[in-house]
Amino acid sequence: MNTSILNQVPKGEDLTRAVLEMEEHDFRLHDKAQIQRGLDASNDPNAPRTVHADFMTELKAELMSRIDAR
Repeated sequence: MNTSILNQVPKGEDLTRAVLEMEEHDFRLHDKAQIQRGLDASNDPNAPRTVHADFMTELKAELMSRIDAR
């Protein structure tokens, strides 16, 4: 492999930091995409709707199951 390319690859802690920065960037993009899909769905009159009480019940059940799993 070309040594000039290998010299550009971070090593040690710099590599770890670069990977963490990339993961953080990917998470931000993923979050933005989820928010945009939610906004698009909220503007779509044909999108399925969940009653707030049902949503909160499902959310509570999911959180409790995660807590119990610990």
